[in-house]
Amino acid sequence: MKITSAGIIRNEDQPRVGITSRASHDLIDEAITQGIDLGYESALAEFLEFHKLAGVEATEEKQQEWIDDFQSEGPYLIGDWIKNAEGLYEIDRNGAQGFSASFSSGSFGDIVTVEWSKAVKRCQHTSPCFVMADGSGPCGDLDTPGDSVLAFALPDDCMQTEED
Repeated sequence: MKITSAGIIRNEDQPRVGITSRASHDLIDEAITQGIDLGYESALAEFLEFHKLAGVEATEEKQQEWIDDFQSEGPYLIGDWIKNAEGLYEIDRNGAQGFSASFSSGSFGDIVTVEWSKAVKRCQHTSPCFVMADGSGPCGDLDTPGDSVLAFALPDDCMQTEED
């Protein structure tokens, strides 16, 4: 067990969520164009629920009008995800891409959170802004070399290179 400025790290050799701001531009573009847009899915569900509660039919025309006006800000799921019986997304560990991550853009910039991956990397821990929900301590900062934690990482072809 390590004690850091960001908290106690339990099981430092067990892979944890990895955080990076150095994902390739291609991966970011793919997330926005082909990823699962959770912001859109949530807003569409609200749109349909509103019409249902109001007793007004959500015609295809109304729905298309809404879609045309909708501006999503994500977050986006990228990599290997499947929808379970409850309609929630979960990691597909048998998926072809070998990782499950999310992409969001906000006050911290463009961030990719690697929830699971066949690739792992030793790195420094993150600041207290990014902590594991299970109480095991901070996430792995994939942008900062080090040896404090083992974190799930993106495959090499998904990372920016010095030429990018």
